[in-house]
Amino acid sequence: SLGTCAQGMCPDDWHIPSNDELTTLERSVCTSATCATDFPYSGTTSGLRGTNEGAKLKVGGSSGFNGALVGRREANGTTFTSYGTNVWFWSSEYAVPSVYRRQLMAGSSQILRDAGNTIASPRSHSLRCVHNTPAI
Repeated sequence: SLGTCAQGMCPDDWHIPSNDELTTLERSVCTSATCATDFPYSGTTSGLRGTNEGAKLKVGGSSGFNGALVGRREANGTTFTSYGTNVWFWSSEYAVPSVYRRQLMAGSSQILRDAGNTIASPRSHSLRCVHNTPAI
């Protein structure tokens, strides 16, 4: 079943982005005529998506997001890999045992969508918190 991670990893008034919020981020940098099909609001769409949206989200890209390719911590808890080549961003949503995430890569200008299995491969990935939007 689909669930969401609890508050506590982000400061007060901030939260872990949902899968839909990550999709909104992808669409905000998409300029092609196929943004809706490249980046659907779906937890089942995976693989490389878009054309140059990943490049726009990396450090130095035009979006200002500045996704640094900081790699990840491996399941053993002490080894760090992929520095300078990849970064993964968690969403707050999961379907046990996997968490929806996005990956930016040095060798691609696209965005990789997938669901990381946190039980079979309990790695640590980056987290970008989103400021809560005040109620109107």
